[in-house]
Amino acid sequence: DPDFKLKLYEMMDRMIFPFFDAVVPLSEGLMDSLSHIPKLSHKLTLITNGVDIGEIEELEEIAAEVTALKAEGYLVIGYIGRLVHGKGLDTFLTSLEKLTDLKWKAVMVGEGEQEAELRELVKEKGLDEKVDFLGFRADRLSLLKGFDVFVLPSRSEGIPRCVMESMAAEVPVVASNIPGCRTLIDGEKTGALFEVDDADGLAESIRSTLTNSVLNEKYKVEAKRFLLERYSAKRMAKEYEALFKSLL
Repeated sequence: DPDFKLKLYEMMDRMIFPFFDAVVPLSEGLMDSLSHIPKLSHKLTLITNGVDIGEIEELEEIAAEVTALKAEGYLVIGYIGRLVHGKGLDTFLTSLEKLTDLKWKAVMVGEGEQEAELRELVKEKGLDEKVDFLGFRADRLSLLKGFDVFVLPSRSEGIPRCVMESMAAEVPVVASNIPGCRTLIDGEKTGALFEVDDADGLAESIRSTLTNSVLNEKYKVEAKRFLLERYSAKRMAKEYEALFKSLL
């Protein structure tokens, strides 16, 4: 739900795009939204975002906080990103209180304007001892690599890098059923999808991902295979190189 300033910003974007030599949408959704602008369609080149898995694969150690939780027998449910309304984190926290049959801890990495509100919600739900806010972390990947499941409950996204990083790290993903997430997650092989703002559906997806070992392993293997085939940073770099050469 963009406010007036964001709508104005986007309108100005669309007015000046036709004067560029090339415009690169990062997803099919963005490509479709721009293709109807007069004198722009022939300047569009779709280049989807990629992720450099080398940095992730070179990581050998998991962050101490996560290692300690796992040593105590906890399943670690993680989120990495901005703490803002559009990420659906209120739904995430509501879903967690439904997982009474599992021994879990949730780790939230990031900062944002909704942090105080989310901390208060955690207190209201009596989850103080179950949810850890770690703030901004430069070592987010070493935290991610230790998660048992990564959750992205967003209400809107482009193609989320955090999901691609999770797939590269072989961490099963549970994400909201929105266009950006559906580009990466099919709900069957590469991860689980739940409907936006459906806390019950999210809780069930987290539960099945954590408790069904066959499903869990399939998400890990199929997600990484899909990522390497379609969303590698090497592929993205080559496509930008080809575009630059064509412009020259």
